Amino acid sequence: MDSKQSLQGAFVSFIERRRRSLSSIPSVIVIGSVYMGASWLHGACNENPLAPLICRLGLTLYRTSGDDFVLYDHDLESCTLFDMDGHQVPQKMVIEVGETFKKILKETENVRIEHHDDMSVLQAISIVLDRHPKLRQEGLSNEVLQWYICRMESWFVVDADMISLKSWDQEHILSGGQRLMIQGWSLLRGERNFVADAAIITVPLEFLKPI
Repeated sequence: MDSKQSLQGAFVSFIERRRRSLSSIPSVIVIGSVYMGASWLHGACNENPLAPLICRLGLTLYRTSGDDFVLYDHDLESCTLFDMDGHQVPQKMVIEVGETFKKILKETENVRIEHHDDMSVLQAISIVLDRHPKLRQEGLSNEVLQWYICRMESWFVVDADMISLKSWDQEHILSGGQRLMIQGWSLLRGERNFVADAAIITVPLEFLKPI
């Protein structure tokens, strides 16, 4: 309550980094508003502090999905995959490798328990495959496995050798689905300096690991 009263009337700016190595793709306006960063609200519920703030500002939100949404580019079992020669990968293989990938990630939990110091998910996967050769994939199956790892990298927007084993699966998914906000943000171009009395800088949790 004291913090709320002390911030009464304060001017607050949210700035998303565009020239990035850690953030997502930039926010742009093409025809109307297209989500590429700042305009998509993940978790439209009171637990997300941005949601009531957007409502108080009177900004319009458009519902794009509910709690049961599926990101199909991360759900490979719903996709049709092709190899480098343009031949379709059998769906049965995609599903079977997907189950194997789940087993590999399950085994990385044991690696996490055994090691006090953090390591990357890629290093943990390597340890698991050394311990359980039957989980190794060859040929086309290995290419599919690498695609599953690639989709994991896409989710965290970083290579697997930079994803923290200790925290990669510790995220809490908010309810309320996704909403598109077409107002309340704009693009900044050119080099600019921002001066403020205080700044809060956030980064995804998976990056907070020793290198």
